[in-house]
Formats: sequence, C-alpha cells, structure tokens
Amino acid sequence: MEYLKLQFAKLDFQNPKHLALVASGSITLGYVLYKTIQTFQSQSFKQTKIRANLIELLQAFNEDNIEKEDLIITLKTLCDQSAFTEIQEKIRSLGYLPKIIQVIKYPDLDVQCQVALLINNLAMNVQNQTVLKDSIPQLIQILCKNVIKDETIKLFTAVLCALTNLTALDESHSTLLPKMIVFCELLTQCEIVQVKLQVLKIFVNISTNKRNCENDFELAAMMIRSVECFLTIGEEERYLLRAVCCCANVLEAIHSRWKHDTLPHISPSEFVNQKLHDNLIKLSTHPNEDIHNHAMRALRALRPPPIATSSPHQEYVVDKEGSNNNGSLMGAVDNLDLLDVLKI
Repeated sequence: MEYLKLQFAKLDFQNPKHLALVASGSITLGYVLYKTIQTFQSQSFKQTKIRANLIELLQAFNEDNIEKEDLIITLKTLCDQSAFTEIQEKIRSLGYLPKIIQVIKYPDLDVQCQVALLINNLAMNVQNQTVLKDSIPQLIQILCKNVIKDETIKLFTAVLCALTNLTALDESHSTLLPKMIVFCELLTQCEIVQVKLQVLKIFVNISTNKRNCENDFELAAMMIRSVECFLTIGEEERYLLRAVCCCANVLEAIHSRWKHDTLPHISPSEFVNQKLHDNLIKLSTHPNEDIHNHAMRALRALRPPPIATSSPHQEYVVDKEGSNNNGSLMGAVDNLDLLDVLKI
C-alpha cells in the first residue's frame, strides 16, 4: 500500500503525459486498486490480507475460511476493476465466474449485495452471460427471502440491476420466467423508485422476446396487468416509457400469433380493458416521441389482421369500415373466452 501511495502521489492530473498514461490503461487498474483500498481504510474497514493484483484478488475465492471483511473488500475492489472489458474477460478466462456465483450463498446481506454488484458489471460482457445466467435462480431467491426496508433497498437494487443485465439476452429468459410473479408483485406493491424502475427494465427485456408472450397467454396477461397502472398521461416519463414499451411488445406478440392463424385463436384486444384502451389513445398524442411511438404500436396491434386464406399470394383490399374485398367483415375471431383459453 505504501508503495502504491508513493507512486500515485507523483501523478499530476494536469500533466498531459500523466493523463495519457492513465487513459492508455497502463496504470489505470493499479490506480483503481489504490483508491479503493484508500477508501476502505478511511471507512475503518479491517483487511487481514493485502491483495495487490487481480490474481491475488481472485484467489480469495479459493479460501474456505475467508473473513467477511476480506471478502467484502475483495468484491468491492473487483467491482471497481470489472468496469474494464479487459478485466471482465480475464476473470472469465481464468475460470472464476462460477466461483463468484457461489459467493451469492454467503449468509450475509452485505456480501450478497457486493457480489450482485460485481455480477452486474461482469454481465455487461456478452460472453460472460452464458455462465452468469446460472446465478439467476440464486439472485431471485434473495428477493424472495428478504423484505424491502431501509436496510435492504441497496441489496434489492443491486440484485435487480444484475438481473436487468442478465436478461438482455433471450437465452436467460427461460430461467427467469417461472418466477415472474415475484417481479409482478414488486412492481405493484413496492414504492421504491429504483426498484420499480429496474423491474420495468426487466419487463421490457422479457417482452422484447416475442416468443415469451406469443406462446404464454397467462404471462402476457400478467405483464399487461402489472404495467397498466403506469399507463396514464400523468405518469412520470421514466416509468411510462418502459411500461408502454412493454405493453406494445406483448400486444404485438399476441397479434403476430393471431395474424398467422395459430391455434387457439385469441385477439390482443381481449387483454385490454376499455380504460387501458382509452389511455393508449391519449398516450398516442404524448409529446415524448418514444412514448407516442410505443402507444401507436400498441394500438396497431389491437387491429384485426387480414383474414387468413389458403393462398399466401391472395391479397385483400380493406375499406374504411374494415371490410375486405369480398365483403367479409375483417376481424372475425373465435368467440372463445380468454379464461377458457388459459385453461387449455
């Protein structure tokens, strides 16, 4: 530590040459390590073993009886360093991702929070996600086992941030979908801004994969019910944007199924009550262009598709009243009730 202190005390951030060294990455990681340790010392953290480089930090995960303080400092230091792509790839290549996942089981909320933050950073690397998706069940368990209160807000936020990054790729969705009710309850019952925002981001990621809702009507209905309370003209834009995007994605997925005449037949309009439909119409005139566009997508998904024909080349000309060129009323769908469909 004293060596690092002497070296970095010589840095002059007004000197272009010194700045160039930092920018090049030649000393950046060492500087991050130095500043992290300095912060811990100022906060009276007790570290029983100094780990001066990445390899030594990672080797902490090989120790069976590592002290809690040591583990927290190791995780925080790695979290700072893992902002760099080079470090993200190095940790993966050295085979430490599974060992980091195992730390989630450590029976301490501070440790769990730090490992969630580390996984959040490491998950920004797409190649890391193929391994890190195995952490999803354990991260969800943290949400299930704890109650949101002042002491756990940071933990919930860290876990949800990690899950947001982990659900950026479709491959991880099958692991999370069986527990969607957990996120629906958080969204409708929690009043913490950052928690609601992160859950909405997860909803957007899940709904972007059209296969999720196209083949699971119960999931589609659950997601629309959960975001419906945010779909009002007076809602904060940070919530509204993500809620209307999710709603549009879900309705488009159902519309795609309907359009291709996939059984059982069900119309997207059966997922939308009159109040929500009216709100979507109002949102279609929203001054925020993104919100406006998503609301328009949702409304278009509610329109009946052209009636399926045996010939893929046959075209229909639809007039303003919604009739095709044969005089048939567009939008003829089965009268099967949605609840009956869900029982199939």
